[in-house]
Amino acid sequence: MVAIESELNTLQKRRTQEVSRVINSLKNEYKVALAKENSLKAALAKQKKESLELNQKAIQYGVLRRESESARYMYELLIKRFKETSLTEDMKTGNIRIVDRAEAPEYPIKPKKKLNILLAIIVSLLTGTGLAFFFEYLDNTIKLPEEVEKHLNIPFLGSTPLFSTKNKWNIRGDTSQELIAFNYPRSTASESYRGIRTSILFSSAESAPQVILITGVGPQEGKTITTANLAVTMAQADSKIVILDCDMRRANVHKVFGTANDHGISNLLVGNSNMREAIVHTRIPNLDVIPCGPTPPNPSELLGSTRMKTLLNSLRKHYAHILIDSPPSIAVTDSVVLSKSVDGVILVIRAGYTAKEIIKNGIAQFGAVGTHILGAVLNGVDISIDRYHYQYYNYYYGKDGDRRKESRRKKKSKNSYGEEP
Repeated sequence: MVAIESELNTLQKRRTQEVSRVINSLKNEYKVALAKENSLKAALAKQKKESLELNQKAIQYGVLRRESESARYMYELLIKRFKETSLTEDMKTGNIRIVDRAEAPEYPIKPKKKLNILLAIIVSLLTGTGLAFFFEYLDNTIKLPEEVEKHLNIPFLGSTPLFSTKNKWNIRGDTSQELIAFNYPRSTASESYRGIRTSILFSSAESAPQVILITGVGPQEGKTITTANLAVTMAQADSKIVILDCDMRRANVHKVFGTANDHGISNLLVGNSNMREAIVHTRIPNLDVIPCGPTPPNPSELLGSTRMKTLLNSLRKHYAHILIDSPPSIAVTDSVVLSKSVDGVILVIRAGYTAKEIIKNGIAQFGAVGTHILGAVLNGVDISIDRYHYQYYNYYYGKDGDRRKESRRKKKSKNSYGEEP
């Protein structure tokens, strides 16, 4: 048993050694094969690289070959042309003959000054006329009175001319130059406001409108000045007038009349003031003003409330006419809300300022709520364009007409609408 176990151990050791030898031999063979594989891969990559380089060189070679062939062709062509030129120079052919003797001209042929000046005048006139018609075509505003009824389909109440707010001929000595109907009663603008007053009073067949809302479709139309001067002309006709400043976002009526704005419409509508505190008596006879008062956070709700209707009904008992100055209809809905409580609406349109489509949209807003539009006032009309309308007035009022001509010679100053007088 000892001998057999000793032999068994010896055989196991030999087997272990043989297994180790075989494993080592296989490892060596694997390493040799791996080295051969890496070598073959490197050789393959090198061959690919050389193949790509060879392709690039072949492309470059083709380009260079075409360039060399083109250069050779050009060279041969130049050699051919050079030989032809040399041959032509060697040929002495006389093909020159005198047709006419050269003479010095008595006068220059060009430029033809008279013809050029005539053409320049004709082209300038045609170009100027074409540009004038082109700009007139692009102008989409209302500029003349006849365009109001033609394009807007509403009655035309009258027009007011441009006037300056700085004039030394202020017969009243008032600082509020916007009240031209009071400060310059014989001026063309004052007569225009009186004509508008007449149109308003006869705008209804049954009776003259008592509560009148004056608004515009956009800002800077001149609605506040129109309201103030219309009120002055109505007061001058022995009618008791009150102006309500319902433009609670940009109140200007108190500035025009030079009054305080501590109490007004907003106080009456919220109930913290009475009528006696809100009404301001101006120095113009028969004319009172109710300013806007402190600016409320919800103007539209206040103007459309029941208290506003009650206020208007109360004022109807004491005044012949109530003029309401309201904000633009396109910007806010205050004027549209107020239009339900008035007898009629007057639309102030500044000439050459607001586009026709915007004005039509504003009219459509009032039409949607069933508002009665009394008509439109064309504000700030250029007398040079609508001169036929005002020339007869200047004929009868020559004194103011002379003063107007004299003021035109002075340095131009801005009028109340931001334009030159």
